[in-house]
Amino acid sequence: MERLARLWRENWMTLVVVLVLAMGFVVLRTPASAVASANEVTERLGQGKPTVLYFFSNT
Repeated sequence: MERLARLWRENWMTLVVVLVLAMGFVVLRTPASAVASANEVTERLGQGKPTVLYFFSNT
């Protein structure tokens, strides 16, 4: 337990920054799409409801 307390005292700022970055990633990331295929996109577009499309490439 003493080693953990010493680790916290020596590196508290680094640990806080890493924790904030991890929390930001979890909160701000884009959720998975509910659409599984191109055919499903075509079906949804044909329903007559307003639709917003955005494209993302991870390359």
